[in-house]
Amino acid sequence: MSHASNLMLILVEFICGVWICLIPIGFFIYFNLTAWRTTDSTLPIIERLNQTFHATFWENIVALALLIAVRNFMYSAVKYSRQTESD
Repeated sequence: MSHASNLMLILVEFICGVWICLIPIGFFIYFNLTAWRTTDSTLPIIERLNQTFHATFWENIVALALLIAVRNFMYSAVKYSRQTESD
C-alpha cells in the first residue's frame, strides 16, 4: 500500500474509534445527569454526587464494561487491518 493510503487507514480507524467510544460515554453522562436531577437540591454538592453515583452504580459498571469491550474490538480491528495490509 502507498503511504497516502496508510495515512488514510489510520485516520479512518481513529475517527471510528473516537465515535464508537462516545456511545458508552454518552450512556454514562445520561445516566448520571438523570440521577442528578432526582437528588435533593438542598444537599451539599458532595452528598449529591455521592447519591448520584450510588444510584447509578450498576449503570456505570455497564457503561465501563461497554467502553472496554469497544476498545478491545477496535484494537482487534486495527490489528486485523494491519495484518491484512502487510499481506
